[in-house]
Amino acid sequence: MDLLHLLLIFAQTATPRTGGDFSFADVPYLVGGVLVMLLLIGLSQSRWGQEERDRQRALQARRTSPVVSAPDPAMQRNPDPAPEPPPHPQRITAAERRHTLVVGSEGDGKTQTQIAFLVGDIRRGEQVVWASTNLALFHSRDQQTDLRPLAHLFEYTSERREIMAVLQWAAAEIDRRMPMYKADMSHGDPVIIYVDELGGLYRDFGDVLVRAMRTIAEQGRKVDVFLFLVAHNTLKESTGLDLALKALFKTRLLGNVDQATWTAMVGPGIKLRGVPDGQGLWHQPDKRGNVFPVTVHRPSAQDIARIATTRPRNRPSILDAAQPYREELAIEKPVAAKPGVPVPPVWAPSELHLQVQELVQAALPEIIRLVTVERLSLPKAQELTQTSNRALARRLGLGSNGGVAAVRIGTTIKEWDIEGGVRLFDVPDFSADDREGQVEHLTPAA
Repeated sequence: MDLLHLLLIFAQTATPRTGGDFSFADVPYLVGGVLVMLLLIGLSQSRWGQEERDRQRALQARRTSPVVSAPDPAMQRNPDPAPEPPPHPQRITAAERRHTLVVGSEGDGKTQTQIAFLVGDIRRGEQVVWASTNLALFHSRDQQTDLRPLAHLFEYTSERREIMAVLQWAAAEIDRRMPMYKADMSHGDPVIIYVDELGGLYRDFGDVLVRAMRTIAEQGRKVDVFLFLVAHNTLKESTGLDLALKALFKTRLLGNVDQATWTAMVGPGIKLRGVPDGQGLWHQPDKRGNVFPVTVHRPSAQDIARIATTRPRNRPSILDAAQPYREELAIEKPVAAKPGVPVPPVWAPSELHLQVQELVQAALPEIIRLVTVERLSLPKAQELTQTSNRALARRLGLGSNGGVAAVRIGTTIKEWDIEGGVRLFDVPDFSADDREGQVEHLTPAA
């Protein structure tokens, strides 16, 4: 119905009842005509709008309908989708993450990362042994996360021979469980052995340690015996980890590491990256060399209190089972006892080592104050006290450009830690929330 028809209807409806001029008696007829016209216009508009919506839907359906065409050559060349970030290793079981290797420099938060994983394993009811020569249970400075309420739910040791004995027990336990695994029988609860300061253990036990680690890493996953190793680097000469042994660790977390460690754990195609110190942030590479950022969250005091109410399971003590291996074990001595073999030289600090130590020791009280009171990171505190690698190199007259000289200073500090057993920057890796109220527990290194 068009506008002409509407006008005709309106004219007929609005015609006065009697001839002559328009009068008040014609008002009802006029109003009725207007209402009829408005009704007809509304009906017409509604019908037109419905037809327009139907037309738009049909057009949209034609646009989005699949079109059969030749496959895209680019999709044929790159059929794999973008890599998906791996599941967060802190939230999965040991059987899913398997063997774990955490590598980072001082201040990256390695101790707190161990604690975060360890508490998660305890919560899941797995049997845990924490073997660390720097056990955080024994010093108030390290009690950022107080694990003493959980001491009845896991075993721990800080004695080197006992740590090595636990690893040898684990290698023997794998042989004991293997027949049950082959018979598809239950072979026992998962066992996770946390080993800290790997470099120091390798200096003491050498090939004995490497053989135990290799046995556990190669066969332990089948019978639920897992390693959680923590080290400053993965150089073979300082940790015993060769390329074949590194590849057996499915979960790898990297902090501020050297170029050689980064290349060995990630691959040569990914650029070396750094992370903020003490923030619990790590790089996790996958099998393809993709690197994903992973943040490890420390358990709260409420989490620990809740887990502490758990009744311990009735399981044999691993430390007791490892005692026979401890009695037979001796720390390797220099090869002087063998006839005809020259005695290896004993490492001694050089003059540069002593100079670096003197400068760091003089600035250490101020560094501790900046970290704990001013809430600065360790690198920032080193910058303000002129104890960064570049600043030390400049102060010692080794160079002003900060290139090779700074690398030399960094190597010197690592040698102090690895060879000399001296921790120059003896500063706890506090987060910002923990720095207040902790100053009274801090003492400079002797």
